Amino acid sequence: MAQQDRPPRVLVLGSGAIGALYGAMLARADAEVSVVSRSDRDTVRREGIRIHSQQWGDGVFQPAHVFDSAEQAGEATDPPDYLWVSLKAVRGVDRCALIRPVLGPRTVIVLVGNGIGIEDEIAAAFPGNELVSVLAFVAATSIAPAQIRHHALGSLAMGRFPATGPSDAWQRLTQPF
Repeated sequence: MAQQDRPPRVLVLGSGAIGALYGAMLARADAEVSVVSRSDRDTVRREGIRIHSQQWGDGVFQPAHVFDSAEQAGEATDPPDYLWVSLKAVRGVDRCALIRPVLGPRTVIVLVGNGIGIEDEIAAAFPGNELVSVLAFVAATSIAPAQIRHHALGSLAMGRFPATGPSDAWQRLTQPF
């Protein structure tokens, strides 16, 4: 859980359209947001991520840190308060192995997935970490390296998994939304 006397530290793993858009929103809400960016990392480091949105306003999201991998993030910083995982549900990808290097005992795992049942493997692998499952109902696309177009206003449906009901960490995360 994040300490209340400082902004929450968020690491976005998967900084494509959804990860970058909501990473930018969390940064606007005063979270310290870093990203793991593979393909666009040099552009993100130099220029940030340009967000084009008629509904939420255009702007540039400049992450606090840009990492090449979760391993690099785990070696360079303390564990984040929230790990925002916005990876596509692709067969053969070991999400547990991808996130393990950055998790601390109090890191809240936030799964923003486009797959059904992706929570089970994470909950089983990391039973001591709070898990929040998120469905993002938003139209956003990557239009160029480190450029996102937000087409239509969206919403997030969030809930704890497998636990139910709010927690302090969950409530702090949902404040910007």
